[in-house]
Amino acid sequence: MIRLTAPLIVAAAIGTVLPAGVAQAATGPVASDFNGDGYRDLAIPAPHVAVGNHSAAGAVVVLYGSASGVSPARRAVITQNSPGVPGEAEFWDLFGSSVSAADLDGDGFSDLVVGTPNESWGGHDSAGVVTVLWGSRSGLVSGSNLTTPGIAINSYGQEVAATTLGGKPLVVVGADGGTGLRFTGPFRRTGEAGRRQTLAVDPKQVAFGDLNKDGTPESVVVTGHSSGWGGGFVYVDPHKSNAEHLWEPSAARGGMPAIGDVNGDGHKDVVLGHPAEPETAGDTVNIGGRVSIWYGSAQGIDVSTMPVQFSQSAAGIPGVNEKGDRFGSSVAVADLDRDGKAEIIIGAPGEDIAEAADAGSVTVIPGIASRKPGAGAYNLTQGTPGIPGTSATGDQFGSTLSAADVTKDGRPELFIGALGEGAVWSLPGGTNGPTPAGSTLISARSFGLYGDQWFSGEGVRAE
Repeated sequence: MIRLTAPLIVAAAIGTVLPAGVAQAATGPVASDFNGDGYRDLAIPAPHVAVGNHSAAGAVVVLYGSASGVSPARRAVITQNSPGVPGEAEFWDLFGSSVSAADLDGDGFSDLVVGTPNESWGGHDSAGVVTVLWGSRSGLVSGSNLTTPGIAINSYGQEVAATTLGGKPLVVVGADGGTGLRFTGPFRRTGEAGRRQTLAVDPKQVAFGDLNKDGTPESVVVTGHSSGWGGGFVYVDPHKSNAEHLWEPSAARGGMPAIGDVNGDGHKDVVLGHPAEPETAGDTVNIGGRVSIWYGSAQGIDVSTMPVQFSQSAAGIPGVNEKGDRFGSSVAVADLDRDGKAEIIIGAPGEDIAEAADAGSVTVIPGIASRKPGAGAYNLTQGTPGIPGTSATGDQFGSTLSAADVTKDGRPELFIGALGEGAVWSLPGGTNGPTPAGSTLISARSFGLYGDQWFSGEGVRAE
């Protein structure tokens, strides 16, 4: 187990947990079994922490799991200065900007893929590098860099996504400049992959899922655009020569993807969050952000189909849509109540709570056979009884979201991150879904880190 003895000065915010193999906007803790004991471990990215005197060199904190869940008492702090990890911690490398997990070498231990988009190499500033930290009985104890492109690129590793759906390991890496890479296995611990393929698109966010039930994963890729709000067009399998983007009004505002069966028909659906304000003048319905759903079928997702869309103005959705709510900044899809229909969990970190601006909230929408979600939806905030803390200005509760069964009891836990507060909340799984009662707050102080007590990251992925 790798441990860092020198104190870290933290200058960013904690992320949250997602199921492994599912890439999601905002990278944060990843839940996968890195030490092979049967319990998922939590890897929390902290790209803005200082290592020694190097500001924003970056780190990843791993909490090893057990029957009672993850605990800061069993932790490892991994940086580029850790034994067995290639590279060296340097100013503003941002090690841990993106993370994803999958068993890439087929040894039964989950591996962690880590993006360092500001790493300089070959005479190129901020060219970026992607590192695989290899799992073992001792956890993540060694690493190697994935083969880097033979061309000059920018911010390679700003997004990484890994999966083993269908039995074949797959990694997608995003970079600036309209280029992404797709690696397929077998992977070796030297960092070599079976095949490397250049994508004609620039992946900013990626999610994997078997959309047509053929036993192999499709990739849903959201591309970038210059206005800074997370995405341009939404593609299914952009590595294919006939790839088309999904039909979607004002597609350039697309952002955060998640995949799951939200209507219980046995087919995976694609859910996408749009946290930006509408581009169409006079569109008051979608002020504050919205969410789109493409419903799946035996043939997968029909790229020509118009999605079902809703915002906080829709019937049954609690709250009021207001400018700056950023509803859809984070999105997760998981069957929290185990009824065969996945819930849609949506973060609105810009939501004002009473006088607390940008305190943030989370909306949980139960899965429903109807194509009009909203019935039974409820909100979670730091004011919800049982959730520790108090809604305060700038907390941004709901910045990141994920759900995973980390206790092996069959009941998924819900993880909610607040970038402004530098914390993650773990809500225990219950009979009807995660319950605020008994929820736990995990902060930078929990890890024995010193400084501003802030982490940084996006969402957790669980294998």
